[in-house]
Amino acid sequence: MFFSRTLRSSLVLMVSLLALAGCQEDMMPSSKDQRSENQNQVGGSVGGTVGSTVEDFSYTLSTGEQNQLNTLLQTHDAVVLYFTMWCPVCTEHMQHIQVLTAEHPNIAFVFVDYLTNSVANTRQTQLSQGWDGFDTISDFDNALENQFDGTMAITVVIDKNSIVKLNEEFKNGARLKDVLNTL
Repeated sequence: MFFSRTLRSSLVLMVSLLALAGCQEDMMPSSKDQRSENQNQVGGSVGGTVGSTVEDFSYTLSTGEQNQLNTLLQTHDAVVLYFTMWCPVCTEHMQHIQVLTAEHPNIAFVFVDYLTNSVANTRQTQLSQGWDGFDTISDFDNALENQFDGTMAITVVIDKNSIVKLNEEFKNGARLKDVLNTL
C-alpha cells in the first residue's frame, strides 16, 4: 500500500513538473504566432486580423452590465482585449497588463472569459481569482473568441478608429507595450 501511494505521488510530481515546464515555455514562446495562418496581417478587411476594421459589437460584463465597443472607444484611445483561461500563465500575463494600465490610463483593458458558459460563472471565477478591479467580458456565446481567434493569452488591440493594431499571443508583453506606445 505504501509503495503504491509513493509511486502515485511520484507520478503526480513527474506529470506536474512536465506540465510546469510547458507553462514556462508558454510564458516565453517563440516569436512565431502558433495560431493558423488566417490571422496574418491583412489591411482593409472587416474582422479580427491586424489592419482590419472591427464592426461595433455588444458585450456583457461579468457584472451583467451591457456595453458596446463603440461606446468604450468614445472615451478611450484604444481597447485591449486579453483572452484568459484563469490559469497560472494567464495570471502572470494579467499581472503584466496590470502594470500597463498605470502607464496607459486612456486605454481600456478588458479581460475576455471565453470558457465559462454564463455571466454568473464568469463573475464567480473573476472574484475567486482576485481580478475584480478589471472589466471582464463574459463571452458565453464565444462570439469574440470566434471573431478574433481568441484562444488562451491572445491579446487584441483595437484603436479609436476601430482598427485592429495587434492580434497575437501575449508572449512577454513587449509587442503589446510597443503597440500601445504608438497610439
